[in-house]
Amino acid sequence: MKTIKYMTSDVGKDPKNPLLDIHQDDQLWYFDTLVKMTGKMSDLGQFKGGDEDHKYYWEQLIRRRPTQLSKGKQGPNSVFSLITGLLANYINNQAKYGVCRISRKQTEDFEFACMFFHAIDNTFETIQWQQSLFNTDGVDF
Repeated sequence: MKTIKYMTSDVGKDPKNPLLDIHQDDQLWYFDTLVKMTGKMSDLGQFKGGDEDHKYYWEQLIRRRPTQLSKGKQGPNSVFSLITGLLANYINNQAKYGVCRISRKQTEDFEFACMFFHAIDNTFETIQWQQSLFNTDGVDF
């Protein structure tokens, strides 16, 4: 199980869904995992007409999950739309702010996605989140 450290950001506007900054030591792992998940989704999409397991996994990836995942701007998310959206957010936030920033709801969604991918491929890790409360080199974590 992977532990990902974060701190609450002061730039969020929604007190019910605060923005969180992923600790710099965990940002590369988070990015690599999103890329690895995207690769797995691509593989499953190519084999969706193949054996029953692959077909089932693909159907579960693209199924909208209004009770398990938070709703996006266009409605309920699927695991597929969640992962591609998180990857796009990561790239955009790194370019714009120089930090990996996600919402509290996105942490819960990512945790669900990690469990999903671990269930179909045990090379993926399950995760837990840990709020960091210390200062390193002028940065509060």
